[in-house]
Amino acid sequence: MVLVLPDVCVRATLVTLDVIPGRASELERLLRWRLEREAFFPMTGTRLTWQVLDPRTVLTVAIRETVIKQYEEVCEAVGLLAVEVDTATFRLCNLFSNLVPAAEPVAWLSLLDDGFTLIIFRAGRPALVRTKARTHADPEGLFQDIANSLTINGEGHTQPAPRRLILFAEEPASELVRRLNSDLGLEVIQPGWNEVKHAGWSPPDSAHQVSILAAVAGLRGAA
Repeated sequence: MVLVLPDVCVRATLVTLDVIPGRASELERLLRWRLEREAFFPMTGTRLTWQVLDPRTVLTVAIRETVIKQYEEVCEAVGLLAVEVDTATFRLCNLFSNLVPAAEPVAWLSLLDDGFTLIIFRAGRPALVRTKARTHADPEGLFQDIANSLTINGEGHTQPAPRRLILFAEEPASELVRRLNSDLGLEVIQPGWNEVKHAGWSPPDSAHQVSILAAVAGLRGAA
């Protein structure tokens, strides 16, 4: 079983290295040191996984052992064994990977489980990852977070800024979509159940929350 966690349970960070060590143990030590030093994230009692994206960039995901054990114990209590752990947004990225072409930059925004996760893909790989708890009472702050992240990520890149944003939101986001389109010039795509046909799933007859799509991605076993 794939255990799909809310994004806010983990710390996802892009780490740039001059040289990526060949041995996994050496790389883990270096990543833990960098995360403590630069991301101000204490690594004691933390489980760390990573993916090498290119010769200098590593995507890291850290989670407290106490947090992951709580979820694992719940699974065990109902007779389930978690053999893989992932986050909702990364699972959705895998399920809808056809929406992230390598030829152009794309922004991805998940507003699920009271969280905010923004990923900017360049050449089909994450170039920026931001996750934090979301304040529902501050829509202007949410919009400014997106606008500022796009501006910061665009600095120093030869590629143009993203013109498309893929949005997953549990609640209606018509005003946010309007501002993303009118103020930032973004085409907003909101995938739903009809878009999972390419993965071999039939859309349900009744309406379901968008967040359940992450569970579908876990059942599908996308890697």
